[in-house]
Amino acid sequence: MDTVHVFVYGTLRPGSPHPMAKFLADHARHVGPAKMAGRLYNLGRYPGMVSAGGEGEYVIGDIFQIDASGPVLARLDEYEGATGEEPRLFERKRGVAQLKDGATIAAWYYEYQRTVPSQAWIRSGNFGEP
Repeated sequence: MDTVHVFVYGTLRPGSPHPMAKFLADHARHVGPAKMAGRLYNLGRYPGMVSAGGEGEYVIGDIFQIDASGPVLARLDEYEGATGEEPRLFERKRGVAQLKDGATIAAWYYEYQRTVPSQAWIRSGNFGEP
């Protein structure tokens, strides 16, 4: 089985009550907590990740391993609004995440494609924390 990794940082993280978090947990292997260079913004019901604005800015999340040929990635694309006509809400991109033990891993992540309000920046990089 060919696998890929996905970095999630909001409603898809373990412990989230969202039904898609359960779907991911049921159809993927949780590798562990991780961080990825970027900035996180509170968009209300969910966060949005964009490129880092400076050195040392990270988004806190989790890495999941999924079957590359299965339906999970397509379902995640639909959920994140990364399919269909442009402009899309999110775009799936490749990045490098750092696991808790310091190891790095290539992973897909979803980058927010709209303008973010500067006052909504989550400086901790962790959705649910300031």
